[in-house]
Amino acid sequence: MIAQLNLRWKLALSNAIIVILAVAITGTIAARQLARDNIEQLTTTLQQKTSAINALCKPLIQEGRLEEVREQVRVLDRALNARVTIIAPDGSVLAESRRPYHELDNHLQRSEVQQALETGSGTALRYSSSVHYDLLYVAQHMRDSNGAMIALTRVAYPLLEVAQRRNALIGNLVVASIGGVTIAVLIGFWWAGRLSQPLRAMTAAANAFRQGDFSQRIVPVGNKQDVLGVLADTFNALAEALQQRLDIITDERNRLQAILTALDEGVVAVDTQQQVIMMNGAAADILDCDIPQVRCPLWECSRDPTVRETLDAVLADGVTRQQNYSCWSQRRSLQELSIELHCSTFADQQQHIVGAVLVLHDVSQRRRIEHMRRDFVANVSHELKTPLAAIRGLVETVLDDPDMPQAIRHRFIGKVSDQCLRLSSIVMDLLTLSRAEVGSNSCEWEIIDVGSLLRQSSHQLKTTAEDNAITLNNDLPQHPLPVRGDPELLHQAFDNLIDNAVKYTPQGGTVTVLARIEQQQLHCEIRDNGIGITAKHIERIWERFYRVDKARSREVGGTGLGLSIVRHVVQSHGGHISVSSTPGEGSTFTLSLPLVSQG
Repeated sequence: MIAQLNLRWKLALSNAIIVILAVAITGTIAARQLARDNIEQLTTTLQQKTSAINALCKPLIQEGRLEEVREQVRVLDRALNARVTIIAPDGSVLAESRRPYHELDNHLQRSEVQQALETGSGTALRYSSSVHYDLLYVAQHMRDSNGAMIALTRVAYPLLEVAQRRNALIGNLVVASIGGVTIAVLIGFWWAGRLSQPLRAMTAAANAFRQGDFSQRIVPVGNKQDVLGVLADTFNALAEALQQRLDIITDERNRLQAILTALDEGVVAVDTQQQVIMMNGAAADILDCDIPQVRCPLWECSRDPTVRETLDAVLADGVTRQQNYSCWSQRRSLQELSIELHCSTFADQQQHIVGAVLVLHDVSQRRRIEHMRRDFVANVSHELKTPLAAIRGLVETVLDDPDMPQAIRHRFIGKVSDQCLRLSSIVMDLLTLSRAEVGSNSCEWEIIDVGSLLRQSSHQLKTTAEDNAITLNNDLPQHPLPVRGDPELLHQAFDNLIDNAVKYTPQGGTVTVLARIEQQQLHCEIRDNGIGITAKHIERIWERFYRVDKARSREVGGTGLGLSIVRHVVQSHGGHISVSSTPGEGSTFTLSLPLVSQG
């Protein structure tokens, strides 16, 4: 942190540190010496007081008047402001001025007691965890006239006064150090100003250069031929050259960035250590990662083995390679992507390989479209082939038998008409599906009463339902159900749903059309108690030409396009459709559309 300070602060802090160290060392020595002198003086005083206590308590102890001794030590405690303890030669406590003597443990192992037993007098300095400060302990033995030891007297005195004196000294030293530091900082600032004045202009210009501002120029101060003058001229020449090169690099970078951003293909550049140098947004989307702000290994952006193996091979031999691979994209809800990968190296001026470029083409949509086109062509061909083959066979039969009875000929021509109607239905459904997929112009949409459309569809199919002994009910509100959309497409969607419900409901069954409004959404339901749909078919019933029961579908005249038309119509109007079904009990198709707000 000190290295980041300017010269003025460094000199000022250096002087301040010297003053602080000098005061700290002096203060430490003085404080220790003061504490040592005070403790020695206090020890001498306590030894004298201990001798006086011995003289006062010895007759009482010899006469066995211990209760008086205990009372006496409490009086002495208050007089001396010190803790007084009378200890037997075996270490047991005979009297204590501040605590019940019988609650105290044996004091024989106390250091001051051991010294007193050996030399007649002992001292110790210990921290008391009960009062949270240091205590000075002084102990002396007590002997009878024959020299036999009868007890020991110990006085414990708090060192608060010593600490207060030491703290006072430290406070004075702190005040002195603050004054010294202030003077040292002022002197350091003055001296540093004298030294750094010629360099400040250069420092400001250098900072401007570092931030990209090369317009700053340094005006030499004093002699232009001295070191500072030459340095100023060198700075100015360097700024001129850097400005020119920076302008060129900025222009090239902007052009390259614009080109890469506009590309649909993903582009990644790496060095020979496979550290990412550059990546555009399309590549980040394909690799399912964020554009790195700093260089990082490519494997942190893509762990696909095909990318790694291709890059390893290209960097190893310099040969351009192309690979196709598939991956799953989390950003696209685990959608499978098909990627075409092109990888080649790039070199420096000496033609040494310094990195590689990976170009990633997302061909998923193209392949899905190709697959859909093949399936669609195959399905349409298959659906058209059957009625065309039937028509051809019937026509050839009629032509080959000129003597065919009129009734049979008429029946054959009727079948040809039926097949033509089937072809017409398929073609019309294909045209409707194409229109729904492309989507009509929303500017030409109008506000439609969906309730009216549902009633019209129900009325048109009521005769068909009655012919099959099926009850077709409406449960629609009387007020308008306004939706903005294409009335023809919506009418077709409702016709398909109700028609399917009637076709796949057995005789005696019921089909119900309902509508309700919830949270600015119009929900239409078509319920039946027909044959139902098994779970494995639920997701596929929306596919073009998909039939759950092909035989029954052809029997009732279905083309396999009805539900696909319904789904595309609903989606083009900003809605969604779902189905719930139980085999043998019936199905419910729920269609939701955004409601037009009234007002």
